[in-house]
Amino acid sequence: MGKLLVEYGNVKQYICHEEKKIYVDNTMILTPGAKDYLSQVGVGIVYGAKPGNSSANCPEVKAVPNTELIAKVVCILKNDYGITDAQKLCNVTTQVLAKLQSK
Repeated sequence: MGKLLVEYGNVKQYICHEEKKIYVDNTMILTPGAKDYLSQVGVGIVYGAKPGNSSANCPEVKAVPNTELIAKVVCILKNDYGITDAQKLCNVTTQVLAKLQSK
């Protein structure tokens, strides 16, 4: 399984806006362009998994190989729907992925 490339064009979706940070774990590669953008907008870079990362605590989601899709679903749930509870994020993400796989 390859690593997720976080670059200038997609870095905004991985920013934790309430903390003004981006968490870069061992499944991600952050490009120099993305680092420049983060520096310009004042977002801190934290190397390591986000504390309480919902996908890391969710066995159903952790088993799915497409980490980019999982990250996008979690990002949408947090930013657009205000879901922050780790268990709820896990449950909804699992349901969304199951629905997508059934199609």
